[in-house]
Amino acid sequence: MKKYILKFKNSVFGKTIFTFTLIILPIFVLCLTVYFYGLSLVKKEISSSLMMNNKYTISNIENEIRKINKLIYGYLEDRDLNVLTNIPLTDAFTQYQAMIRLQDKLISSKDSSEYLLDVTTYILPLEYSLSAMQYMAKLNLDDYNKMWNTDKKSGAGIINYDNQLHIFAIKKFYIEGKLQQPLLIIDAKISKDAILQKLKICATENDSEIIFTNSNQDINFIVNNQDDSSMPSYILNIVNQNIKKSNEDVIFHTYKDKTIVITYIYSEYLDMTLIQYVTNNIYLNNLLNYKQILTFLIALTISMVILFSFLIFRIIQKPVRLLINGIQKVEQGELNYIIEYEKKDDFKYLINGFNHMVIHLEQLINQVYKQEILTKRAELKQLQAQIDPHFLFNSFFMVKTMINSEKYNDAEDFIQHLGDYFKYIAENNNDYNSLNDEFYHVKTYSNIQVMRFKRHLKIIIYDLDENIKNVIVPRLIIQPLIENAVEHAVKQNIRLGIIEVYSNQRDNIVEITVKDNGEKSNLKTVNKLNSMLDDNNEHISAIVNIHRRIRIMYGENSYLRFELDSKAGIKAIITLDLLKNENQGG
Repeated sequence: MKKYILKFKNSVFGKTIFTFTLIILPIFVLCLTVYFYGLSLVKKEISSSLMMNNKYTISNIENEIRKINKLIYGYLEDRDLNVLTNIPLTDAFTQYQAMIRLQDKLISSKDSSEYLLDVTTYILPLEYSLSAMQYMAKLNLDDYNKMWNTDKKSGAGIINYDNQLHIFAIKKFYIEGKLQQPLLIIDAKISKDAILQKLKICATENDSEIIFTNSNQDINFIVNNQDDSSMPSYILNIVNQNIKKSNEDVIFHTYKDKTIVITYIYSEYLDMTLIQYVTNNIYLNNLLNYKQILTFLIALTISMVILFSFLIFRIIQKPVRLLINGIQKVEQGELNYIIEYEKKDDFKYLINGFNHMVIHLEQLINQVYKQEILTKRAELKQLQAQIDPHFLFNSFFMVKTMINSEKYNDAEDFIQHLGDYFKYIAENNNDYNSLNDEFYHVKTYSNIQVMRFKRHLKIIIYDLDENIKNVIVPRLIIQPLIENAVEHAVKQNIRLGIIEVYSNQRDNIVEITVKDNGEKSNLKTVNKLNSMLDDNNEHISAIVNIHRRIRIMYGENSYLRFELDSKAGIKAIITLDLLKNENQGG
């Protein structure tokens, strides 16, 4: 994918589109800036208006509830109520007069607020209740106990009791630290309709929907003019996620391709949240229309840029692509590829020049490139022939010694290894072998050396990984390194000389390492060995032989190098870059 993107960016077509886009980009940016600036202003005005309305509405409700609380809690100290709660100490006439006066006070209190449906006093000693709407009623002790055991969950004390809203004022007293049953309860029944009417007025003014609910969601007021009945619960979930962060906020939310403006404010006194949301605001809808128009104009402009760029592509890019395609074909080896171009324009001259170049290119390759291949092959043969022949004389001497010592089995094994060894190096019909065959030859050579030096030499050859056994390498590139390591491991060690041969692979890089434990090895020796591998070095040794053959076959990223081992001895490392190998598999 990245390849095609890069190809498009570098093409004339891509650069033309980029140029025209760069020209019209400031206009796009200006239009978008104006649009988003206008959108932010409208959102700010809408949110400010809704939030102000929220604050006014909830403040009005709070004030009314505070007034009702002050009113009913004032009754706890009322003289007439105290008379009625102390029946044994008052006569019947006095009690009657107190009831009449209390009745008048309750009616006056009920009429003082539109939020009050009724005000009732429950008098336990009298075993009667007295309210503004009805004179007297027999007291139900079960209801009385339920009422005084209800929990007050907010400062306002509004409770959903028997599906009605109530505020209970109770004068509590304790005996020996234990809460006792109160002698009276003042019950203010709150009008749901009054609160709902207030919310409807707020919603009508702003063309909005409203949710007014408490923390437990057992008191709920919903003003919803939408057909979607699931909207209130959806809005409530959004607010519940945000109310933990702030008691009031404005949220702009997208729901079913509509922008919803949500404002909420939480009243700690009421323990209720007033949520107001707008889904069909005329100003937001107009901005959405402008957005659609702007999107259409941008799409139209982009289409025109692409169309114009395509026309330029037809005029300029097409013949350029023909030339590029022709060059790629020639790079792939199609030396007889001819471009057919019928138009008579400036590109006709270029294409004709390319066709003439291709015709003469094959002749040039035959004269230069093929000759170069033959030269490189001859150089390989010459380098391979430089392998030191003195090994043959040492081997014959070893066989003679074994026979004279009547070690016939050892002599037989040694001759077998020697035969395998010379069979391998005598194969001149192929300059390359698999890494697996090369390691087999190295094991044969190592067996010969171990039999020669007996207790003074140990050679460990680790198995190859399966995925690199078939890697093709120049023949006889590891044996000379072992021969060089024998010099360091045996001659420099008083005791046992140890040589290890192993390989590893990292991505496309294969490394073959020959390590010895020569005790006298130092950095000076390593630097001397590495300096021999310089391309300007005219002296051709076995080490230089290996290095140059690797470079000829695998390219500049493949080489032989020497390193000082961290413990003792020298490591000879052959690095092969498989990506650069043009002879792989051949």
